[in-house]
Amino acid sequence: RRGFPPLSDKSHLLAACYMRHIGLVQLLCGAGGADPNVCGRATDHCQKPVSPLASVLCDRRWHKDNKIENDIKTQWELAGALVEAGARVDLLSAPASWPLPLNPRKRFGPPFPVPVLGSGSWLADLISLREAHGSLLLQIIQSVPLEELQEPQVGDCSAWHCEQRGDMSPLIAAIRSAPDKYLGGLESDPVEWSLGALALLHRGVDVGRRNRVGGQFFSPLEAVFHAENASRWNVARELIQRGAELSSGEKIRIYYCRGISCIRYKPDAVYKEDGFAGVPRDILCRFWPDDFPPAANQTGS
Repeated sequence: RRGFPPLSDKSHLLAACYMRHIGLVQLLCGAGGADPNVCGRATDHCQKPVSPLASVLCDRRWHKDNKIENDIKTQWELAGALVEAGARVDLLSAPASWPLPLNPRKRFGPPFPVPVLGSGSWLADLISLREAHGSLLLQIIQSVPLEELQEPQVGDCSAWHCEQRGDMSPLIAAIRSAPDKYLGGLESDPVEWSLGALALLHRGVDVGRRNRVGGQFFSPLEAVFHAENASRWNVARELIQRGAELSSGEKIRIYYCRGISCIRYKPDAVYKEDGFAGVPRDILCRFWPDDFPPAANQTGS
């Protein structure tokens, strides 16, 4: 009304989400009557009103006293608390409800720069968390804007991304989220989620890489050959159907690192060295015909 200041869009619920205080979020949505579907601002420094659920999912701030894995786990638990309180996953489809991307090279409110966690993709980080695999994350994949599902463009920040844990591509994180020991990567317990990979492909994510950073980052199709779960070949066939290919360099690398030469003549058998199962005949013949490998001067890159 005339003569009165405009109503504030600052939200106590967004502020509690910003603090990552699960108990306070539950209290505000319960006894406090806060609506988890109403957009708002957590602080005066926020650039636009955003959805509480979207804000929680893509929050990349890192509390330096915590392990990155713990921050990501808390982030997922907070998202679950909002959904339990009535937050609608389908409303994530509105691009206007999402925060603007956080630039790790810029300051986020005076006077301190904010450290950022993870690979650079909030979705890739959540996929790398085993506890997040399930119907809720599948609903999120099916609802959010397509750009949120893609590998982020890192530009001149590639060195920063190389120092982070995990791959920045949600699709590759779903296929296999850990560096591969056969190619000199760090030995770790890999996370593989073929159901999530297929959901991403059905949404239409890119089947190639947007960035080529670091020696441990695979293309989606190459990543399949370093996975070990039984349903990985369904992912490979879906990738091929959508136009994914292996470069000549990738074919040679897989050929020698993953024992293709040992199973060429028994493609329907299981090759049990290091837990690697045989490649199905249709995929084997597509990429490694009988005259493979080619002469050294024909290998390409």
